[in-house]
Amino acid sequence: ASELDVSDAAELLARYLDRTPSPREWQHWQNCRRAYAVIAAGWYAEHEPGELADALDALRHMLEN
Repeated sequence: ASELDVSDAAELLARYLDRTPSPREWQHWQNCRRAYAVIAAGWYAEHEPGELADALDALRHMLEN
């Protein structure tokens, strides 16, 4: 779910909550996505160095958007 685009993430949250997410809930979702991207980059650095560049690109994209 952390790699969903914005519209798909909004739909997922709305379906999960059975309502439109509040701005605070949406911000929490965004913060969790960023935290996951940092954790994933660290994991790839340790376990799959060949995939690290893709993980860092995903993290960079999340931080820019």
